Amino acid sequence: MAIGFMISRGVSDPACAWKAVADISQMPRYWRGHREVNVMSYDGHRYYVSIRFAFPGPLNKGLASVLINDAEKYVTVEYAKGPVRGTVTTKVQGGKVITVWNVKLAWYLRLLEPWVKGHFMKGASDALGRIALECSEGHA
Repeated sequence: MAIGFMISRGVSDPACAWKAVADISQMPRYWRGHREVNVMSYDGHRYYVSIRFAFPGPLNKGLASVLINDAEKYVTVEYAKGPVRGTVTTKVQGGKVITVWNVKLAWYLRLLEPWVKGHFMKGASDALGRIALECSEGHA
């Protein structure tokens, strides 16, 4: 079963929001479920990253590819290995930052899926709120 949802937040400075969204090294600053994101390689098209998620334990690591499309102002993270698999696309469009999730949990987390979905939705909303606050007038 997949976890899918979309959340959006208005931003007063779309250029600032895009800068925040497109900076892979700053993911943990906004997306607090990511404790560490390390770029392993770049093939000229995608970044390949290792991730340490914020929850404790030996199963908190993953691998993903990240596509940054400057022209259309979106970033797609494709989680390929770890406790979460699937895609999260975050884009800046008009005066909004929008995140669209379509992920699946590893078998050992599936019983917790209803709780995890709510947790992911709150975390995504909080991340967009942090971006919007940082990019509000007077903070940028």
